Amino acid sequence: MKPARNDACPCGSGKKYKKCCEINSASLPSKSSSPQHANISNLLREGMLRHQNGQLGQAEAIYQQILQIDPNNADAFHLLGLIAGQTGKNEMAIRLIGKAISLNSREPGFHFNLGKVFKARHDLGNAVQCYRHALALKPDYIDAKVNLGNALAEQGKFEEATACFRQVLAIMTGDAELHYNLGMAFAEQDKLEEAATCFRQALKIKPNFPDAINSLGSIYLVQGNAEEAMIWYRRAMTHNPGFLIAYQNLLFSMNYHSQYSPAQCLAEACFYGRKVMAQTKPYTCWRVAPTDKGPLRVGLVSGDLRTHPVGYFLESILAHLDTDRVELAAYSTNQRESELTTRIKPHFAAWHTIAGLSDEAAAQKIHEDGIHILIDLAGHTGGNRLPVFAWKPAPVQVSWLGYFATTGLPGMDYLLADPVSVPECHSEHFTETVWYLPDTRLCFTPPTASAKLVPTPPTSVT
Repeated sequence: MKPARNDACPCGSGKKYKKCCEINSASLPSKSSSPQHANISNLLREGMLRHQNGQLGQAEAIYQQILQIDPNNADAFHLLGLIAGQTGKNEMAIRLIGKAISLNSREPGFHFNLGKVFKARHDLGNAVQCYRHALALKPDYIDAKVNLGNALAEQGKFEEATACFRQVLAIMTGDAELHYNLGMAFAEQDKLEEAATCFRQALKIKPNFPDAINSLGSIYLVQGNAEEAMIWYRRAMTHNPGFLIAYQNLLFSMNYHSQYSPAQCLAEACFYGRKVMAQTKPYTCWRVAPTDKGPLRVGLVSGDLRTHPVGYFLESILAHLDTDRVELAAYSTNQRESELTTRIKPHFAAWHTIAGLSDEAAAQKIHEDGIHILIDLAGHTGGNRLPVFAWKPAPVQVSWLGYFATTGLPGMDYLLADPVSVPECHSEHFTETVWYLPDTRLCFTPPTASAKLVPTPPTSVT
């Protein structure tokens, strides 16, 4: 009754049993040395079959029965941990798989699955450590190597991620996803030609790969070829009409091409807004009342609360806010931090990471936090979470700082601008109400690093 090697793994990963959890016949007694051992072996096989078929409650009961017979059965703790992880009980999963590891620290699959739970919890540091443990026990553990590369990339350690992906590609040359992941790591290191080569190789293997098509378009955009970039973005949307990131990239690139008038850009942005709104159910009431006392609760949504122009422009403003009147909450859209992050964090009453959360889950979190005003700092630039704003988690929503054109979202109420960035005669090209600041929408922060001065080279006299 044990799953066959090519069956789906009972952990629900979608991968083959032989390539996932390392729960194989080697970890189960093949010959019973006693009636008790034979009973445990049979129960494990029965539980795993139930597990594989999605009968999680029945599988859990069988694993608990095993622990009544053998309280130190590592396989039962591990499998219970997998069920906890599958049902969103990450803390319980960590305890259960951790117990399995304490009983059998030499099983690489235990470390691998614990890493997956930490990753689901967005705890990249511990996830990386678990994957490294798995690889120390089994150096040719392909899934652990891939997951390690992905986690390192999310941490911003792109050189290490590149090394991981290259090692796996030396074995699995025909994996389009791996070529794509390697290309993304190269792109983050500004190695554009290497990145483009990887994306093209991914498309040779999987021609209708929207992510690779979109990313190849972004390479052209960075190289200044907006027209070619838009061709690739539209191609990505052809293969996946619901690919909102490609549509956002298209809107961004249109600002760099003289062919498109402001009216055309507005029309495309409105079309994007309608596509997003079709997938959402906006909130219509909020935990905010006119009689609310206390500071104004303002949420900032950004992936650039770090060493980035947005982070630098934001820093000086934060230093001048009256925290008795304004209480800030950060909703960071990625895991990467920097020295600037460390400097600005004390200005926030709360700091949350919504990377990995669905748009609906992120909106629910913001709504439950009782935010009065939610501010988008990205527009249609990288790392944005504009679809979260479509859910209208706050009664007042504003776009500012990171982008210079309309978002096209009906749920975005205002756009902060100044008379230079948006002359009043152009306010009609925005779905938002343009709210004008008196002098500038920007607040410069002097860099902390000092430039090294060198003597002016002498001029030659002819």
